[in-house]
Amino acid sequence: MNKNNPSCDVIMLATKEIEGYARHSSALWSAYCAHKGYQFHRYSERLVSDMHVNWSKIEMVRQHLAKSDADIVTLVDADTYVCNPQMCLKDMLNRRALKAMMFSPDTNRTKMIERPLNFRAALEHRALRLPNAGFIVMENSPFALQFFEDWMDLARNDLKHLADIHPRNQRVLWKGLYFQNRDKVGLFKGEVERLGTERQLFRAMKKGCDVVHFRGGMPKPLFDRLIENFSSTLLPLMKVQVEAKRPC
Repeated sequence: MNKNNPSCDVIMLATKEIEGYARHSSALWSAYCAHKGYQFHRYSERLVSDMHVNWSKIEMVRQHLAKSDADIVTLVDADTYVCNPQMCLKDMLNRRALKAMMFSPDTNRTKMIERPLNFRAALEHRALRLPNAGFIVMENSPFALQFFEDWMDLARNDLKHLADIHPRNQRVLWKGLYFQNRDKVGLFKGEVERLGTERQLFRAMKKGCDVVHFRGGMPKPLFDRLIENFSSTLLPLMKVQVEAKRPC
């Protein structure tokens, strides 16, 4: 990895079924990448025909790691949104004990209280904070590639019984990979937040949140209010990207 100026790919799976909100989030991520000198890649087709579409996302990352020369690869869900246009992916990866892979936590916050989104899983695994697969920053390394190959292999074989029970890829991750790789895998804290209301969004931005995960996609009026904050950075780029970026 070029430690001073690493190259970065940001990748998203956004099929036509979610184009209603994905066209906005993909335009925002594309503009952010143009602003930072990163490469944005939107995949628009399912890659695994015999499994739930969520597994196409994991396969997408596996395939991208195998062919990309980027130093850092970041997976973003189609319902995630940049809040900080100056966010540096290298710094996000390195600020938490130099982990090789960082996940957003599967939690939400009410004021200062952090709660798991899946209480049953938290009890089962005896962990308040489990990883969420909606935002992952990773070094493009043999470890990352093997991690995603193992993820797909577990879903097809040893943990097949979990692979189609919501939240699918996260169940397999929690059971078969996360705790086994804690030395190289970590969780973000306040940099990435899961939310679902306008009030939560602007509270998170006020606190300096870098990325928000807005379940089911952000309503267009709220999205318009979000991007007003980027009038001098991303908004000029977005006016081009919204028109230029369409699913393949």
